[in-house]
Amino acid sequence: MKRALVGRELEQTRIASALAAGERVLVLVGPPGVGKTALARAAVGAALFVSVDIERRDELVAAVARAASIRASAEDPSVLLARIASALDAASAIVVVDGAERARSVVKDLILDLRDVTTSARFVITTRERLDLPDELVVSVKPLAHDDAAELLTVEIGRRSAETRIDAQTAARIAARVDGLPLAIELVAARIATLGVAHALEEGAPAELDRVLDGSWRHLDERARTALAELSVFRGGFDLAAARAVLGADAAEVVARLTAASLVTRSEVDQRARFDVLAIVRAYVERRQLATDAAERHAAHFASIGAARADDAQSWARLARERENLLAAFRASAPDPVRAAKLAAVLDPILVTAGPAALHEEVLVTALAGLDQAAAPREATDVLLALGRHHGLRGRHLSAVSCFERALVRAREAEDEIRTGWAEAFLAFSLRPLARFEEANARGRAALERAWSLREPRLEVMTEQTLGLVALDREDLATASEHFRRALATARTCDAPRLEAIVLANLALAAFVAGELASASAHAASARAIFERVGDRFHFVRVGHVEALLASARGEHADAERQLHELLDAAIEHGDLDGEIAMRSGLARVAAARGDSRLALLRFDEARAIARRTDDEVEKARLEREARRLESPRTRSVLVVTRDGRSLTLDGRTIDLSRRGPARRLVVALAEHRLGLLHRDRKGLDVDAMLAAGWPGERMRAESGAARVYMAVRRLRELGLESVLRTDDGGYSFDCNVRIGALERER
Repeated sequence: MKRALVGRELEQTRIASALAAGERVLVLVGPPGVGKTALARAAVGAALFVSVDIERRDELVAAVARAASIRASAEDPSVLLARIASALDAASAIVVVDGAERARSVVKDLILDLRDVTTSARFVITTRERLDLPDELVVSVKPLAHDDAAELLTVEIGRRSAETRIDAQTAARIAARVDGLPLAIELVAARIATLGVAHALEEGAPAELDRVLDGSWRHLDERARTALAELSVFRGGFDLAAARAVLGADAAEVVARLTAASLVTRSEVDQRARFDVLAIVRAYVERRQLATDAAERHAAHFASIGAARADDAQSWARLARERENLLAAFRASAPDPVRAAKLAAVLDPILVTAGPAALHEEVLVTALAGLDQAAAPREATDVLLALGRHHGLRGRHLSAVSCFERALVRAREAEDEIRTGWAEAFLAFSLRPLARFEEANARGRAALERAWSLREPRLEVMTEQTLGLVALDREDLATASEHFRRALATARTCDAPRLEAIVLANLALAAFVAGELASASAHAASARAIFERVGDRFHFVRVGHVEALLASARGEHADAERQLHELLDAAIEHGDLDGEIAMRSGLARVAAARGDSRLALLRFDEARAIARRTDDEVEKARLEREARRLESPRTRSVLVVTRDGRSLTLDGRTIDLSRRGPARRLVVALAEHRLGLLHRDRKGLDVDAMLAAGWPGERMRAESGAARVYMAVRRLRELGLESVLRTDDGGYSFDCNVRIGALERER
């Protein structure tokens, strides 16, 4: 059965354009199973197709003759070649020679001969390595992009079984597991259609694929085989420097050979070559169990590269690319706790931005547990500082304070003045949300004096900002602005653009609170520009919060809400509880500004529900004060729902759900829950209850179900139910002040 061609539009266009422009020899180069054959067939349409299943020239010439409908009798080979050339020219034929790596030199010689004796014939060759013909045009064929790979898997399953279904998330996971290789996807699809999705999730690439790789393996010499096994230690790719650390002095030469054989892929990143071993090739090699000590050399190399420099976007980007290698090196360093701690510290900023949060915490806790803190106080200090920042980001300020206090002890034991200063500064930062302002000021002052004596400008900037935030929380705007201005001046003198932008964002917030909207807008715009330049997405969210509040202050409420919703999604994605609280409270303020006190109170309720999961006493008190300003007898909305949920009205406005099956079933379930038909307690409907109501009888993975519920509730909010639809720790429900109409009367 012919495989569906998905996601090859650019390659097809390039091939067609090249042939139309007069190119005569195109070589499609790519790894085994990547779909070169299918691409060639689709791109050239009606062509003569020759599969290289043999290694002798006479047999290959005979195969071309048969494709051209010429009898390959026992004539003089030169005569037969001339007849073939004449037939090809007469038809302006395109000849596809498939699998040239099986007889590379024979194919190369024959194409040279045919090209020289024809004028209009064209040749498209598929191979795992270039032929190095004088005028060949190479088209690189790479694995499918994630979305295309998942689509191909879905299509292939559908062609084989009308009964088998696979959701998009699972399809993406399986397709990624086989590196987006169409051949592997086709084989997996066949197994899924026969044995079900669960079987494909349990096993790796199909054993049948080994036969595709056997040929490549046989053509490698012993050094290349060993090198391929050693390169399999890398995760997420490698550059030549890393390859040299693992392979030795001949790394460039052997990597080039393996790349030519399409067993290693090559790409350009920041104008530098980067290589990778496909997971399928890696698994094939690992099954051969070639013993090497590559893992040790790999871990040693990545432990030596050092942390990203705070304001060097390129060093951050480089470490982000090496995330999987750093994790592999960390796991291989369990026998060497000091090296593991160094790797954990290097990984810290990458896992802060890329997550997941659980993995980030696991790395830090594991590193700390294996370390003799007294014997390695500097490494222990670095990990404790990272773990404290991790806790603080997730609103666990008591745990953060504990980590920073322990880090301070270790830094003092090591007589490390710089680390002592940073421990004091971070301790002040986490004492602030606990409303321990005097302690925060004392720690901050100590850190500031240490920064001055050590002439450490970055520590000075951090501490001035912390003292400014303490003053801002105490509503001392003049003192806060003074600290922020001093921090800004210092940041600008030490070439620290990222720190400069953070200070500008805080200045913008202070100016906004003071009602100085023009200054706030200018500071926010400057901060945004720097964050965009250095690629700091985390703080970009924070300055966006101020910009949204400024938009609302200008009366641009719709733009402010749109921006805050986008920022809320980003905060949730990063597990940033402080950011989530800020965005939800910002949405509440926007609702209040446009006169919708009901929606404002509901949003404040949601912000308070998130705040209850944190130790941030300052934010909890602020939310309570703001909510009390809006407190008044809440108007009671009337929601009228038809029995089947196809139509509903909220305070006289009609919402049509007739074409939204899950949404209308959820509305009915929520209405019945509100009336007490399904539940007698005061808790909302949890995810399982919502799934049972919206998608009855369907089985799905937990993460898929949670995503469905989240998206459905979000859509209901967008359709107009936001002011009455509550989300809290207990689940989903209609607000207690909503009066349900039709369902209540029909009882």
